[in-house]
Amino acid sequence: MAIKVNYNPAWLSWVASTTTCLRYHGLNVDEVDVAGHSGYAFRMVVARDVCPSGPTVFDWNELNQGIMCLGRSVRSEMGIYHGDSEEIKASLDRARRDLLEFVHHETQAGNPVVIWGTYVPEFGVATAVENDRYICSSFREMTGEEQPPLAHDELHDLGIVYGLSFPHAQPMDPARSDAEALRRAARLLNQPDLQGFYRSNRGAYESWINALLNNKVNAFGNAYNASCWAEQKQFARDFLSRLADRMPDARGSLEEAAGVFGEVHGHMQDFAELFAFPAGEAVEQEESRSEGVRLLELAEELEERAALAVAHAARDSEQAQQTTSEAGAD
Repeated sequence: MAIKVNYNPAWLSWVASTTTCLRYHGLNVDEVDVAGHSGYAFRMVVARDVCPSGPTVFDWNELNQGIMCLGRSVRSEMGIYHGDSEEIKASLDRARRDLLEFVHHETQAGNPVVIWGTYVPEFGVATAVENDRYICSSFREMTGEEQPPLAHDELHDLGIVYGLSFPHAQPMDPARSDAEALRRAARLLNQPDLQGFYRSNRGAYESWINALLNNKVNAFGNAYNASCWAEQKQFARDFLSRLADRMPDARGSLEEAAGVFGEVHGHMQDFAELFAFPAGEAVEQEESRSEGVRLLELAEELEERAALAVAHAARDSEQAQQTTSEAGAD
């Protein structure tokens, strides 16, 4: 019998799926908590042609530490298999079968599993394995589409085999979890650009702007990225606002950062409405592309300010902790 979950919809489907699983286990969390603590709220990756892959191009294992800080352990199955050789194809098939077994074991134990490739290259929740097929809950909860069982080789996984469960309750210190989340946010917002085909942070905006200026932009990807990143900026705003309420030593900088991310979100939301998903004709119009460039330039400048404010908040928090430790030692 399949586990009954209430799927929490979001454009960032890992956030949606993980939130769904954690709420099933009784954690009082929402997408803002999951995106903030995992760091997903502070990652931005855009491909040179703004194809749909950008929002998922990073090491997914890096999200796990923040989830453990929310109070659940993690157990994962992951492998990446790219290439056309018969050896790689055989390895991929074995890995897919292993994932099916992993999900069967976890769901039998009462643990829904986040998996990759449910109906499209997106994350969803596997709630059971019946007749060697996944029973899934996914973004189709939003669209009202049917969710037929999927065989091990019917996932749209693009050669990436991924399963993540949260089997055990884990002790957590809320204050320490918040401090770690803030340090993680500061690191992600201020880390060097990825360079190459995919770029991050300021480079992500630059790639996107160049694609629009040169009219070399993937129309579907442009609309998809717009919706994903607009939502992400909202998560960042709301999470930093929550931290400001809980971290008095860094409140000023956190409130500043939350306010600036609110402005970033406003520009990105305008961009997402201009290039509404799924892709329409707007991206073919020079006037719309010019307006899109203007909005991205405004968001880029503001996000630099927000990143500095988050770095200041992390510094203030660490200094306060150090002072408290020194006072305790005396």
